[in-house]
Amino acid sequence: MEIVVARGERDAVVDAAVARHGVRAIPASAGNLVARSYLDHAIAASTGGLLVVVAPDLSPERTGWLSAMVGPLRESERVAITRGVVEPDPSLDAYDAYRFELSRVDPLDLVAFRRTVWEVHSFAKSGGLGYRWLERARAQGDVRTVDGARVRGRLELPRGFQEIVRSTFVNSPDPLGAAARDQLRYLVGDLEALRGRGADAKTIARAATVRLAELVARSRLRRLFAP
Repeated sequence: MEIVVARGERDAVVDAAVARHGVRAIPASAGNLVARSYLDHAIAASTGGLLVVVAPDLSPERTGWLSAMVGPLRESERVAITRGVVEPDPSLDAYDAYRFELSRVDPLDLVAFRRTVWEVHSFAKSGGLGYRWLERARAQGDVRTVDGARVRGRLELPRGFQEIVRSTFVNSPDPLGAAARDQLRYLVGDLEALRGRGADAKTIARAATVRLAELVARSRLRRLFAP
């Protein structure tokens, strides 16, 4: 049975797994892999019975991840989908690691599934949304999380206040009151979560600085820092 690995940026661990297992790898740029239509076209052109998707900005922690992902699919016909574990790179500071975890909610970051699942539920049928695809695909069989397949990623927020303001994307600024209410709610959530993790004063101060900078970025105050 052919295994097709849809992967993004060149990564030594991914390359080694592809070579070791003699499987086919579908390369994709970061932008193309986010576009689920690319995956649909690539999978349609392949003949693989088992399909593995690795997000382009994530790197497997160690060897054995590919075997771990497809193992349950080979062992039991009841298993339709396996999901790996996504973790922040250990080099990130405490707050950046926390924000990374908040941002990685896409079930397609590291996932393996049977071709028969995709034939019923292509990504296009779910509007390209990973969580919606997973909800619909569950009807095809069991979904298992594989602890032995772990990938790491980075999310480094700028260090300076002005740099955070300038790098925060907004379509249009919100009224100051609305932006303040949202960011205060986010900050309260941050503080509760970080204190639960035993965060130190430096991490708490970093959280307050980032949320304040994002408040400015999302309000009309942005023009003062990012003309």
